[in-house]
Amino acid sequence: MLIRQLIANSDLVTVHEFYALAPDYWQLAEEQEPGLQKAKDFFPDTPPNCDPKISLWLGLFLDNKLSGLAELSFRFPTAGDAYLVPMMFGPWAS
Repeated sequence: MLIRQLIANSDLVTVHEFYALAPDYWQLAEEQEPGLQKAKDFFPDTPPNCDPKISLWLGLFLDNKLSGLAELSFRFPTAGDAYLVPMMFGPWAS
């Protein structure tokens, strides 16, 4: 198991592939398959008043396969807080 920071330019395809293999959340929430734009939107997305420069986009890798995603933003809802959302796991990660 490895947890590492995901980078938009180099990990976009990996996130897109993860969404394609684990589309359940997006199918329920938006009633559609997650496409490439949804993967692009994962990276700059932060809550209000959060600075994307200090936010973290994290990936959980099992056997070198992206198996979980999370975004960790700081200063939400208040300056001393951290906000963890979304957190998703592929069904193979159970």
